[in-house]
This record gives sequence, C-alpha cells and structure tokens, in this order.
Amino acid sequence: MHNTLTAFVIAAVFGSFAASAFAMDEGDYRTQKMRLKEEYSFRFVDCNPFSGKEKRECASKIRSERDAALDKLEADYKKSRKG
Repeated sequence: MHNTLTAFVIAAVFGSFAASAFAMDEGDYRTQKMRLKEEYSFRFVDCNPFSGKEKRECASKIRSERDAALDKLEADYKKSRKG
C-alpha cells in the first residue's frame, strides 16, 4: 500500500513538471527542486527496517531516483528557458 501511494505521488509530481515545463520560471524551478528534495528525504524512512547491506542498497536506490528526478527537472527548466 505504501509503495503504491509513493508511486502515485511521484507520478503526480512528474506530471506537474511536464505541465509546467513550458512556462517554468526560476521561482517555479526552485520550488519544485525543494519539493523533490523534501519528498525524497522523507522516503529514506522506508529504509529504516533494513540493516547493513540492505539498508545501504535501499538508500542508494532512493538517492539514484532523487538524482534522476532532479536531473529531469533541470533539463525541463533549461528547455523552457530556451523556448
């Protein structure tokens, strides 16, 4: 259930990025970047039940997803600045 909710939230966030990418100003970019960082920070709690290697792998996966989302946001922002 929790993973389904998380997936829904991520899809909603990415949907909002796609919709706003065409008119994204610097304020929108900073707001969305901060929101992404907060969202992924809260997801690290999902790794608490694990220990050792499993916990490191869980955190690494979340960091990779966060970095990919931030990279996409930055690319969308740069695209909107050129247009």
